[in-house]
Amino acid sequence: MKALYVDFALGRIVALSIAKTVSRRFAFAPFAPLRFREVPVPAIPGPRWIKVRNVRCGLCASDLHFAFMDIDVGCFPAAAPGVRLITGNLNGDLFVDVLDFGIFIGQTIALGVGSYPGGGDTPCMFMGAHADEGFSSVEQASALISAYLPHRPKPRDLSGLSKNLRLGEDGRYRWHWDPRFVASVRETRQEHNLEDFEKRLTGLTLPLHLVRGRMSELVPEDAVRSFLAAAPTAHYSDIADAGHMVAGDRNDAFCEAVENFLAKLDAGR
Repeated sequence: MKALYVDFALGRIVALSIAKTVSRRFAFAPFAPLRFREVPVPAIPGPRWIKVRNVRCGLCASDLHFAFMDIDVGCFPAAAPGVRLITGNLNGDLFVDVLDFGIFIGQTIALGVGSYPGGGDTPCMFMGAHADEGFSSVEQASALISAYLPHRPKPRDLSGLSKNLRLGEDGRYRWHWDPRFVASVRETRQEHNLEDFEKRLTGLTLPLHLVRGRMSELVPEDAVRSFLAAAPTAHYSDIADAGHMVAGDRNDAFCEAVENFLAKLDAGR
C-alpha cells in the first residue's frame, strides 16, 4: 500500500534541519523525513485493533510539525533517530473502509464528526483574539489558552506553545496562523445550510457514530438532538471531561467508545 509517513532516520533529520534554514519547502524534498511510497501492509497486532483504508481524513497541525521537524526529540518516544513511524490522526474527521477485524468488512463507516453547522463561533473568536496586536510574552498567550480551556492542566513547559507563535519585528508574539484564514472560516460557515445538512444525513445508509466531548463548543447539545433526529440509527457517545478534541483530552475513553460502536455493529450482523 502507499503511505505518507515520517522516517526518523538521523541523516534525514539533519539534512532537513540544515536545508529548511534556506527554505521550508525542502520538507518535501526526496532527502527529507516526509516520504510517500509503497510500504508493506501491516498485520493486525491484536484483537483490539482494526485495519482500515482511509477514504477521507483531515490534516492536523501536529502532522505538519512532524513533516517540518518542528519538534523536540523528547516530545514523543517515537521521535528518536532510527525509529520509523507511520503517523495518523483521529482528532479530525476520518472516513475509512474497514479491511479486517470482522466488523462490517468492506463497508464504510464514519468514526467521527467535525463541527456542526452553526457551531464554532467561540473557537473562531478565540483564534481571532489578539490577532493584530499580538502578545507581549508566551506566558500571556498561555494565560489566554488556560482561560479558554480551563479543564486542561496548564503546562509547566511552554516551549511547545512557543512553536505556535511567531516573534515579530516589534517584539510581540502572534499566532502562526493567517488571520485571513479565521475570517474565511466564518464566511464559509455562513454559507452552510443546516436544513440541507440534516437532509443529507437522512439519506445516509452507512453506520454512523457521533463522538462528542461533553464540553465541546463546536457541537452543542441542541446540535446533537438535531443530528440524532435526522439520523435516528446513529450511535452516540458523549465523553465526559473532554472538549472538542476528544482523542486528545480522553484518549482511552475515545478508543473505548469506538470499540463499543464496532462491537455493536458486529453483534447486529
